[in-house]
Amino acid sequence: MRRFAALYSCLDASSGSRARVADLLAYFEASTPQDAAWALHVLLGKQGKRLITGRRLRQICLEGSLLPEWLFDDCYAQVGDSAETIALLWRQLAPKEGDPSENGVREETLAAKPLHYWMELLLPAAAALEGDAQAEAVRHLWRGLSPAQLLVANKLLTGGLRVGVAQGLVVRALARLSGLEEAQLQ
Repeated sequence: MRRFAALYSCLDASSGSRARVADLLAYFEASTPQDAAWALHVLLGKQGKRLITGRRLRQICLEGSLLPEWLFDDCYAQVGDSAETIALLWRQLAPKEGDPSENGVREETLAAKPLHYWMELLLPAAAALEGDAQAEAVRHLWRGLSPAQLLVANKLLTGGLRVGVAQGLVVRALARLSGLEEAQLQ
């Protein structure tokens, strides 16, 4: 997740085609086939399936913190997106727990898990739960994530991850990586 979140941040911050292609190329060169496939799937806008609504994430955040609802709503009014509001607020709001592990998995290690692990296991498992079990599973995923990683995780959960990268730039990066002509990859 760390590497994909870093790629997302770079792509989001960059407006130049060369920089974006270089970022994509670096990501794909260092990725496993599974992560590269999932990254392509997400970057090309194919991920659109909503696992959890933004409203549900808001509810999970409010129930897991001491933040008053009106303050969350004011922050949301400034940001305009539940996933991003949570990403900006969660680390300050989350109750500090004495035990850094839960169910034998340290939260810090979840950020280090590859993208395919998140897409195939962690996110669908949390989405499949209901009620309090789902809320705890989502908060477990949130713990240990940086705001940038948390934003990407929330956007993947809500199906709202949009990256301003054109298909042509992705194809250009893949062509450079594979040595094939761009026309062959389209």
